[in-house]
Amino acid sequence: MQLFGFATREEQALFRRLLEVTGIGPRVALGVLSGGTPERIAAAIRSEDTAFLARLPGIGKKTAQRIVLDLKDKLDDIGAPYPAGYAAAEDGAAPPAGPDGGAAGPAAAGGGPAAAWGEAKEALLSLGYTEAEVDRVRRGVLAEAGEGAGADRLVKLALKALYRP
Repeated sequence: MQLFGFATREEQALFRRLLEVTGIGPRVALGVLSGGTPERIAAAIRSEDTAFLARLPGIGKKTAQRIVLDLKDKLDDIGAPYPAGYAAAEDGAAPPAGPDGGAAGPAAAGGGPAAAWGEAKEALLSLGYTEAEVDRVRRGVLAEAGEGAGADRLVKLALKALYRP
Protein backbone atom coordinates (compact mmCIF):
# COMPACT_ATOMS: atom_id res chain seq x y z
CA MET A 1 0.00 0.00 0.00
CA GLN A 2 1.31 3.46 -0.91
CA LEU A 3 0.24 6.86 0.40
CA PHE A 4 0.58 10.05 -1.67
CA GLY A 5 0.17 13.62 -0.44
CA PHE A 6 -0.55 16.73 -2.48
CA ALA A 7 -0.30 20.46 -1.82
CA THR A 8 -3.56 21.25 -3.62
CA ARG A 9 -6.71 19.48 -4.75
CA GLU A 10 -5.79 20.31 -8.35
CA GLU A 11 -2.52 18.37 -8.00
CA GLN A 12 -4.46 15.42 -6.63
CA ALA A 13 -7.05 15.59 -9.44
CA LEU A 14 -4.35 15.77 -12.12
CA PHE A 15 -2.47 12.86 -10.49
CA ARG A 16 -5.60 10.72 -10.62
CA ARG A 17 -6.25 11.65 -14.24
CA LEU A 18 -2.66 10.82 -15.19
CA LEU A 19 -3.05 7.36 -13.64
CA GLU A 20 -5.90 6.71 -16.10
CA VAL A 21 -3.46 6.98 -19.03
CA THR A 22 -2.02 3.66 -20.19
CA GLY A 23 1.66 3.39 -19.32
CA ILE A 24 1.65 5.95 -16.51
CA GLY A 25 2.03 4.76 -12.95
CA PRO A 26 2.30 6.67 -9.68
CA ARG A 27 6.03 7.43 -10.00
CA VAL A 28 5.71 8.86 -13.51
CA ALA A 29 2.60 10.83 -12.50
CA LEU A 30 4.53 12.37 -9.59
CA GLY A 31 7.37 13.18 -11.99
CA VAL A 32 4.94 15.00 -14.27
CA LEU A 33 3.60 17.02 -11.33
CA SER A 34 7.14 17.99 -10.37
CA GLY A 35 7.62 19.54 -13.82
CA GLY A 36 5.19 22.44 -13.41
CA THR A 37 1.99 23.68 -11.86
CA PRO A 38 -1.20 21.69 -12.47
CA GLU A 39 -2.59 24.68 -14.36
CA ARG A 40 0.42 24.80 -16.71
CA ILE A 41 0.38 21.06 -17.31
CA ALA A 42 -3.38 21.10 -17.97
CA ALA A 43 -2.94 24.04 -20.37
CA ALA A 44 -0.24 22.11 -22.24
CA ILE A 45 -2.52 19.09 -22.51
CA ARG A 46 -5.48 21.18 -23.70
CA SER A 47 -3.35 22.94 -26.30
CA GLU A 48 -1.69 19.66 -27.39
CA ASP A 49 1.78 20.96 -26.50
CA THR A 50 3.53 17.58 -26.70
CA ALA A 51 6.95 19.25 -26.77
CA PHE A 52 6.39 20.66 -23.26
CA LEU A 53 4.97 17.36 -22.01
CA ALA A 54 7.88 15.36 -23.46
CA ARG A 55 10.30 17.49 -21.38
CA LEU A 56 8.63 16.37 -18.15
CA PRO A 57 10.38 13.63 -16.12
CA GLY A 58 9.46 10.14 -17.32
CA ILE A 59 7.51 11.29 -20.39
CA GLY A 60 8.62 10.62 -23.96
CA LYS A 61 7.11 11.76 -27.23
CA LYS A 62 4.67 8.84 -27.57
CA THR A 63 3.54 9.05 -23.96
CA ALA A 64 3.01 12.81 -24.36
CA GLN A 65 0.80 12.13 -27.37
CA ARG A 66 -1.14 9.48 -25.42
CA ILE A 67 -1.66 11.92 -22.52
CA VAL A 68 -3.06 14.54 -24.90
CA LEU A 69 -5.31 12.00 -26.60
CA ASP A 70 -6.65 10.53 -23.34
CA LEU A 71 -6.95 13.68 -21.19
CA LYS A 72 -7.54 16.64 -23.51
CA ASP A 73 -11.27 16.85 -22.74
CA LYS A 74 -11.12 15.53 -19.17
CA LEU A 75 -9.41 18.41 -17.34
CA ASP A 76 -12.33 20.79 -16.73
CA ASP A 77 -11.79 20.66 -12.94
CA ILE A 78 -8.11 21.65 -13.15
CA GLY A 79 -7.49 25.39 -13.45
CA ALA A 80 -8.83 27.68 -16.11
CA PRO A 81 -8.20 26.72 -19.72
CA TYR A 82 -5.40 29.34 -19.71
CA PRO A 83 -3.88 31.30 -16.83
CA ALA A 84 -5.55 34.61 -15.99
CA GLY A 85 -4.58 37.47 -18.28
CA TYR A 86 -4.11 35.31 -21.37
CA ALA A 87 -6.35 34.32 -24.22
CA ALA A 88 -5.68 31.29 -26.36
CA ALA A 89 -3.33 32.02 -29.22
CA GLU A 90 -4.76 31.69 -32.70
CA ASP A 91 -2.93 28.42 -33.20
CA GLY A 92 -4.25 27.13 -29.85
CA ALA A 93 -0.83 27.14 -28.22
CA ALA A 94 -0.60 27.49 -24.48
CA PRO A 95 0.71 30.75 -23.06
CA PRO A 96 4.42 30.99 -22.28
CA ALA A 97 5.65 29.59 -19.00
CA GLY A 98 7.65 31.52 -16.46
CA PRO A 99 10.82 30.17 -14.88
CA ASP A 100 8.84 28.23 -12.25
CA GLY A 101 6.57 26.58 -14.81
CA GLY A 102 3.74 28.98 -14.01
CA ALA A 103 2.39 31.75 -16.13
CA ALA A 104 4.68 34.47 -17.39
CA GLY A 105 3.58 37.95 -18.24
CA PRO A 106 1.12 40.48 -16.88
CA ALA A 107 -0.99 38.21 -14.70
CA ALA A 108 2.00 36.57 -13.07
CA ALA A 109 3.80 39.87 -12.63
CA GLY A 110 1.01 41.29 -10.46
CA GLY A 111 -1.83 42.24 -12.78
CA GLY A 112 -4.01 43.28 -9.83
CA PRO A 113 -5.47 41.71 -6.71
CA ALA A 114 -7.63 39.22 -8.57
CA ALA A 115 -4.61 37.95 -10.52
CA ALA A 116 -2.52 37.62 -7.35
CA TRP A 117 -5.28 35.97 -5.33
CA GLY A 118 -4.45 32.47 -6.61
CA GLU A 119 -0.89 32.75 -5.32
CA ALA A 120 -2.06 34.20 -2.01
CA LYS A 121 -4.67 31.47 -1.60
CA GLU A 122 -2.06 28.76 -2.15
CA ALA A 123 0.17 30.35 0.48
CA LEU A 124 -2.69 30.43 2.98
CA LEU A 125 -3.61 26.82 2.27
CA SER A 126 0.01 25.80 2.81
CA LEU A 127 -0.12 27.53 6.20
CA GLY A 128 -2.93 25.18 7.20
CA TYR A 129 -6.04 27.25 6.57
CA THR A 130 -8.93 25.42 4.93
CA GLU A 131 -10.27 26.34 1.54
CA ALA A 132 -13.58 27.38 3.14
CA GLU A 133 -11.80 29.76 5.55
CA VAL A 134 -9.76 31.32 2.75
CA ASP A 135 -12.76 31.70 0.45
CA ARG A 136 -14.74 33.31 3.28
CA VAL A 137 -12.31 36.25 3.55
CA ARG A 138 -11.56 36.60 -0.19
CA ARG A 139 -14.06 39.34 -1.05
CA GLY A 140 -13.12 41.55 1.90
CA VAL A 141 -9.40 41.13 1.29
CA LEU A 142 -9.67 42.02 -2.40
CA ALA A 143 -11.82 45.06 -1.60
CA GLU A 144 -9.39 46.29 1.06
CA ALA A 145 -6.26 45.60 -1.00
CA GLY A 146 -7.13 47.90 -3.87
CA GLU A 147 -5.77 47.79 -7.41
CA GLY A 148 -2.16 46.73 -7.89
CA ALA A 149 -1.78 44.74 -4.65
CA GLY A 150 0.53 41.76 -4.88
CA ALA A 151 0.19 38.33 -3.35
CA ASP A 152 2.26 39.29 -0.30
CA ARG A 153 -0.13 42.14 0.57
CA LEU A 154 -3.14 39.87 0.03
CA VAL A 155 -1.66 37.23 2.35
CA LYS A 156 -1.08 39.82 5.09
CA LEU A 157 -4.64 41.15 4.80
CA ALA A 158 -6.09 37.64 4.73
CA LEU A 159 -4.11 36.63 7.83
CA LYS A 160 -5.49 39.67 9.65
CA ALA A 161 -9.02 38.79 8.58
CA LEU A 162 -8.61 35.14 9.51
CA TYR A 163 -7.18 36.01 12.91
CA ARG A 164 -10.17 38.15 13.89
CA PRO A 165 -12.46 36.34 16.34
